[in-house]
Formats: sequence, structure tokens, C-alpha cells
Amino acid sequence: MSVSVKYALMLTLAAFGLAGGSVSAPAAPPSDSPEIPAITAPTGKIKDFGELSYDNVHEFYELSKKAHTKPYREYASFMNIHTTEDAEITLNMTNHMPNGKEQKQTLIMNKDKFVASLPDNYHFSQGAKVEHKIVSIDVAPDGKSAVVKDVTFISNTITTPAPNDTVRKIDVQTQSSCQDLVIGAPGPIIKIQKSVCTAESFFFLAKPKLYNTPPKREEE
Repeated sequence: MSVSVKYALMLTLAAFGLAGGSVSAPAAPPSDSPEIPAITAPTGKIKDFGELSYDNVHEFYELSKKAHTKPYREYASFMNIHTTEDAEITLNMTNHMPNGKEQKQTLIMNKDKFVASLPDNYHFSQGAKVEHKIVSIDVAPDGKSAVVKDVTFISNTITTPAPNDTVRKIDVQTQSSCQDLVIGAPGPIIKIQKSVCTAESFFFLAKPKLYNTPPKREEE
């Protein structure tokens, strides 16, 4: 699954649990484009291929990494196109909260729920620092599908409500490992049919900004 989407889903659930259902992030989707546009042609199209290979699957994941840096409409269109109609996405998360409590959550989504989550996914993926590594790409002998394993390290800062109408900043460090099943589809494009991810996130109260101490005046 797209790196940004995996992270966004994890962070969305964790942040809502942390803030009691109210949370904000660095940037939101443009107000004039909250919905997925009508699709007339594939975006992020993979080069023509007769069957899946290590190279074209790897290229697909490189494109998916860049999707969250595009305008929202392009991002949403890309994710919609590259997810099968019968897709199943599972996220198993463990969140270590600032108060020392541990929060475990499991989320299972079909494509409809996934598509409905795209505005929040885009919202929460903005500003994140992401390191992604593909561990393995195992293409089936018939070239019609491939199993992809990857690991992702992400860091970001979110803002949640605090007492007395104030806000607090929370630093989030996340590590995830995923196994995806991708298939080749007419177009030709590559689509994700199944994704199972396990993630662990650590939440820290952000340190207040430190200002330089003014230089001492010289004694007269």
C-alpha cells in the first residue's frame, strides 16, 4: 500500500484516540476538492508490460510514494485507480501514548471505506518525514500477481486540544511492516488487492521551543 496512506491511517486512528475525537494536522485538503473526481484516464500509469516483474512493481511503489506530494485530486485519483474493487486492508496498531498507556487497535477496510478515508489520509500525511524500504518483491510464476514486503519509518508532529482552550503538540515516531498482494490489470496498471500491516507508534509531548539567551552587556 502507498506509504503515505499506511502512515495516515495509523496516525488518524491514534490521533483521534489521543485527542478524544478532535485533532488537527499541518495541512488539510483543499476545500474546493474534497471528493474524488471522475476518472477518465489512469494517472501514474505504469509502463506497458506483458506481466508483472520486479522492475515494474518497484516502479509502482516509487510512484505511490510520490502520490501524497501531489495536489489532493491527483492523490485521490491515483489511490482509487490503483486499488481493486475487492481490496481488503488490515492495520494492526500498537500506540504508546505520552501518559505511558498502551493502545491497541485493529482496522479492516474494504475499498468503499478506504476511499471514504482518503481526505483524512491526505490531511494527516502532510508534513511527515518518511523513510521507506522494500524488503522483497516475490512475483508469481505466471506474472499475474506479486507479494511485496516493506518497512516504513515515519516521524511527524500533530496538534491536539489541551485544557483552557489551548493546544499541545505531540511528536509521533512510527515503524510499520506490511505485506501487500498486487495484481496486474488492464490499462495496463498495477493494483493493490490486499494489504496487511503491523505498526508501532510512540507519542511524545513536543519540547517547547528554546530561544537563544541574549548576550550579556559588557560592564562599563
